[in-house]
Amino acid sequence: MVSLNYPNVNSSKNALGKVDYHIGDHNALSGSYFFGNDTIIGMDFNELLPQFRTRVHSRAQALAAHWAWTPSSTWANELRGGFTHYTLQILPNDLSTKYTINTGI
Repeated sequence: MVSLNYPNVNSSKNALGKVDYHIGDHNALSGSYFFGNDTIIGMDFNELLPQFRTRVHSRAQALAAHWAWTPSSTWANELRGGFTHYTLQILPNDLSTKYTINTGI
């Protein structure tokens, strides 16, 4: 086991919504939306300075819609649609750190 001086920092902000609506005896609509936003700043190996840690950001979105039409007890129609999007970004934490070396030139 390795004891690290710079603990990982995790932040997760998510939202979920769902709607069901019955228009009448033969029609029903429903929809849902999910949004996930997550940031992790962590250590891959035994880095000594916090600017050498890795920043991982992920964002997920999902949208779904559903329409059901049942004109009789023996016949039913459904229409479904959806959209998903996922982004994953892995970057070093030192992008804003200026490394200058005075070489005398």
